[in-house]
Amino acid sequence: MYGFVTVPEFSVLMGISADTVYRLIRKDAIPYYKVGKNIRIRIDDFRKGGQTDYEEFQILED
Repeated sequence: MYGFVTVPEFSVLMGISADTVYRLIRKDAIPYYKVGKNIRIRIDDFRKGGQTDYEEFQILED
C-alpha cells in the first residue's frame, strides 16, 4: 500500500532515530533495498501478518 520509504521516513514511522535505522541496516537486522546509492525500506515487510521474520518492527493499521 505505502510501498517504499526512505530511512528518515521509516525512522519517523517507527519512532526511532535515523541513526538506529542505519545501525540495524548495517547489522542486517532489517530488510532494505539499494536504489543506486540510496536505501529504501519496504513498508509491507513490517505490516502485521506479513510473511517475514521481522515481527518486532511491525506497523499496525487502524
